[in-house]
Amino acid sequence: MIKTKTISAGSASNLDIQIARFLNYQISSSKVIDIKFSMTGDEKTGEYCAMVIYK
Repeated sequence: MIKTKTISAGSASNLDIQIARFLNYQISSSKVIDIKFSMTGDEKTGEYCAMVIYK
């Protein structure tokens, strides 16, 4: 079964930390298929998002 998890943060560095936490602690025994990234706004007021696709 393929699953997805959307993660968002106010900065790129916070997004990186949240993705690492999710990969290391939530799905450590699963296989990551892909990670898609997006960003809205600008560097000061933007929102950074990632969608982790795993099974």
